[in-house]
Amino acid sequence: MELIKHTPVLWALFLATAAISIGFIVWIPNLGGTILDSIAAVDEVQARLNAMSDVQKDSHFMMTLVLDMVFPLAYGGLFAGLALRFGGNAGIWLAIPALAVIPVDLFENTIQLLALKGSDGLLSVKAILTPVKSVLFLLAGLIAVGALALGAVQMVRSRIGHNAD
Repeated sequence: MELIKHTPVLWALFLATAAISIGFIVWIPNLGGTILDSIAAVDEVQARLNAMSDVQKDSHFMMTLVLDMVFPLAYGGLFAGLALRFGGNAGIWLAIPALAVIPVDLFENTIQLLALKGSDGLLSVKAILTPVKSVLFLLAGLIAVGALALGAVQMVRSRIGHNAD
């Protein structure tokens, strides 16, 4: 836990998150529509799968495997690291949503990989995981932004106080 709050690690996690995000932007147009990550309802996921060509399914599978299995580690680590770094005594508690979203997202991704290869038996679990992931991601992101803002305020106060001496 101590490691992820160090400046070089936070920068590396930020750059990884940004690079993977750009990868999604580049890759998603090849999928012919909405990505499975944003769909929770079983019937909607099945409809989307049925609408995809085999090439689109293979492309979505590779995107999920190459980008989306690493993404939760990058953004989750970044959000947790910011909460730990700038959250003060509450940092460990503030990091919980970021740490919780990682396994939820990875499990959702695993279900999507199986579904893209024809095994849709766990889509009812995905129907639960996708909204949970979304809420945890949003909460962790808001906490991270708030923690970063708090850190910026503390830095400015420190510099102002240092210059007053």
